[in-house]
Amino acid sequence: MSQAATTEKTETSYLVWDTCSIAQGQAEYLMEQAKEEGRELSDDEAFQDACGDQDLYDIEWQDLCDNLTELMNRINPDGYEWHCAVKNFGWRHQDGYKDFRAEDGKKLLQEVLPKTDCTFKIFDNGDHIAINNAHHDAPCGGEMYFIESNRKWVIKALYEADDESGDWLYWSNKDSWVDKNSATIFRDREKKTARLPENMMKLSTADVAEILIDTGEWEEYEE
Repeated sequence: MSQAATTEKTETSYLVWDTCSIAQGQAEYLMEQAKEEGRELSDDEAFQDACGDQDLYDIEWQDLCDNLTELMNRINPDGYEWHCAVKNFGWRHQDGYKDFRAEDGKKLLQEVLPKTDCTFKIFDNGDHIAINNAHHDAPCGGEMYFIESNRKWVIKALYEADDESGDWLYWSNKDSWVDKNSATIFRDREKKTARLPENMMKLSTADVAEILIDTGEWEEYEE
C-alpha cells in the first residue's frame, strides 16, 4: 500500500477521492525514500513519477470502493434497488433522480457520477449516502448526490362500516384514505419520520357513509 492518505475517515465520516492528493502524498513518500537511500529527487520529479504510477491509482480506487461497499451493505443489507436524487448537476445546476441496482461501491459510483474526472467526498449519513462531487462543469463542488435504499412503503388500515368489514384502505397525503394504487409511497428514510394517521379516524366516501379506521400500519410496497 502506498503512503497516499486518500481513503480518509474523520469525525465527519467520509471517504475521499482526489487524484491530486494521491499524487502529492505519494511524491512525499518517494522523496523520503530517496533521501533514506542517498539519492537526489526533486519535488517535480517525485510528483511526475507519482502521476505516472497507474498501479497507485488502481490500489487507491479499489480501497475506496471496498470501503463504500461496506457502507452500502450496512445501509441496505437486504439488497434493494437504490434511489439517487441529485441536486446542482453540472453547469446548469439541474436536479434529477435515478433508480438503479448496484452490488458494490464501484458499480454505485459508475451509476451516479458523470463519465469524467471527478473529485468527491462520500458522507455516511446513517440511513443514506451523500456525495459532494466536483469536476470540470462543477469546479467548486456542490454537485450533491443523496443515495438511499429504494425499499418502498405504504400505510394501510382496516375499515368497518355497516355489514362491510375487513377491507384495506391506504393513505394518501393528498386525498386521505384511498385504494392501494393511489396511495402515497414512502421510502425508508421518509418512513422513519412519517407519522401514522391517528386511530379511529372517521371520514366519508362515495361508497361508504361512515368508515371507522383501525390503527394504521406499514406495508412494504411492491410494484
